[in-house]
Amino acid sequence: MHTPRAALGFERSTQSYDRGRPEYPSQAALSLLDRCGIGSSSRVLELGAGTGKFTRFILGRTDHVLASDPSPAMRSRFHEKFPSVPCAGALAERIPAAAAAFDAVICAQCFHWFADAESVAEIARVLVPGGHLGLIWNVRDDRVSWMTALTEIIDRHTGDAPRYSSGEWKQVLALAGGWKDLQEETRRHVVVCDRATVLDRVASISFIAALEEPQHRQVLDQVEALLDTHPDLAGRGLWDFPYRTDLYWCERR
Repeated sequence: MHTPRAALGFERSTQSYDRGRPEYPSQAALSLLDRCGIGSSSRVLELGAGTGKFTRFILGRTDHVLASDPSPAMRSRFHEKFPSVPCAGALAERIPAAAAAFDAVICAQCFHWFADAESVAEIARVLVPGGHLGLIWNVRDDRVSWMTALTEIIDRHTGDAPRYSSGEWKQVLALAGGWKDLQEETRRHVVVCDRATVLDRVASISFIAALEEPQHRQVLDQVEALLDTHPDLAGRGLWDFPYRTDLYWCERR
């Protein structure tokens, strides 16, 4: 489901993604691994592994891991961080593995990008019966007023990019058949950020990274103006960046 614009954005944003995207809170990450029954002998596929933000949690449980990501730049950064973990340049609809090859498939911050009938069927194919699909997202918490203003700056440029917030990915799973009910859990997550980290966070969004330079610079200038003028932010050098960490899991029948 990656569009050329998205692919360009991910290629351009690898460094800002690694710097600006928050780490997953340990309790949430470990809860997802528990819900998916991942232990020392589990065979795990991490789809859309990106720069490996979630990978370290999986490696804390099992060495039997295959990662994949379609972006060469993301894979290059992944290999720098995890040289012993294979990371394939594969798409979710064409997973380079045999049927029933994995006990769990994990998708961190990415399932909405490729959630369609073909990909869900392919995930089911490579999972053992009773295997689990685990999904996790760090989501900006728009209940905080300045975060609402930041989202308004960002969302002007969404275009046709798939979004987690749309919930369309849930409908794909519901219609697919062959899965038990989707379960979910949410935890609050606050990250202390300096100016550079906030700017990297925005620059790491694929459709922002894909903008032409004058428009890209304009977006970052608007973010800087928000940091300098919003009454909850002005005059400070560090800010609490509020997130929710949403996790979901379901079992293959």
